[in-house]
Amino acid sequence: MQPNDFGCNQSGGNDATPEVRALFEDWVGEVEQEIMTFVKANNQLAPASIAEQLKISEDSIIFFISRLAQQKKIKITGIEVCDTLMETNTEELTPENVSKSEKNISGG
Repeated sequence: MQPNDFGCNQSGGNDATPEVRALFEDWVGEVEQEIMTFVKANNQLAPASIAEQLKISEDSIIFFISRLAQQKKIKITGIEVCDTLMETNTEELTPENVSKSEKNISGG
């Protein structure tokens, strides 16, 4: 199986070269350092604030935050329920509702 001009083999797989992997890891390290510097300077921040500062998506920031936390380089100290989730699920929990939900989940 021969690679095409884009470095992909004919089956569509993509094998990054050691050089590309090294460059990617360098970039990841730079982004992580920028996140840590920004957080140190501003104490506690929401992912959206960091994303705005670094000009990358909030989803990407969440990826990097998770990675940094797993490496024990940062500590996650807060979690909030999104307002949009709270607005869409405003039904009061009662024993009757919980029982009804359990029946729906179990198929009964």
